[in-house]
Amino acid sequence: MADCGIKVLAQQGNRALVRVTCSSCNDENLLQIVIQTESELPAEPAGPPLFDEPRPQVAAPIEGDEILDLHSFLSGWQGDLRELTER
Repeated sequence: MADCGIKVLAQQGNRALVRVTCSSCNDENLLQIVIQTESELPAEPAGPPLFDEPRPQVAAPIEGDEILDLHSFLSGWQGDLRELTER
């Protein structure tokens, strides 16, 4: 990566949003970098988060039977996504 163009677009706490440009093909990628350190992070961020928050805790994981039920339901569905979510 020594020849790649690396630009930090935003940084908050131990996270950074970085644009990496390949020097060979000029392909650009946005990366979210998390820097792991031993120090504690502040309890409250200084402002609104710049990045997606971690996934919320769920009471129980989705069971295999639930996936099969969903698959069966969707295999016969004739409407669009809006109709499905408004139901």
